[in-house]
Amino acid sequence: MSLIKYNVGEYVVYSTSGICRITDIKNMTLSPIIGERNYYILEQIGPRASTIYVATDNETLCAKMRYVLGEKEIKDILRRAKDGCMNWIEDRKERFRAFHDILTGSSHEDLILMISCIYLKNKELSENKKKISDSDASILHSAEKIIREEFTFALGISADEIGPFIRRELGLSEITEEI
Repeated sequence: MSLIKYNVGEYVVYSTSGICRITDIKNMTLSPIIGERNYYILEQIGPRASTIYVATDNETLCAKMRYVLGEKEIKDILRRAKDGCMNWIEDRKERFRAFHDILTGSSHEDLILMISCIYLKNKELSENKKKISDSDASILHSAEKIIREEFTFALGISADEIGPFIRRELGLSEITEEI
């Protein structure tokens, strides 16, 4: 049974592969064991451009696809995140697990809250001539990459403008440097 929800020409986010354009939906045999199935044919946007085949009847794989956010949705997420707060977790291992769960869960609001939390912690530490750990910086970099790719595509602004745009929307414009 086919679960076709998307159409040719639409843009979707597919799991951690990023933004893709659906170039075709066609019946193919990719495995002789499974036989013929309908597949979404996804072309990644950007420098890592590759082709991804997603069986339209595979609920698990189709659940990893979603439409790219629109400008209104992005501003709503940022508005909600501005009113939200994420507390810094002092235990490094516990913090890494929590942040990693947020990264893989890909709730944009949680990603934004986490980014904000790390920005604020880095600002606090820098006042004492310290900085966040390499693992926190790595998590931040990954979260910013996820957000940057989709927001630049959806808002039509450059990657360099995303950080300042998010900080401005969150009321963190006094934090000007990237980590």
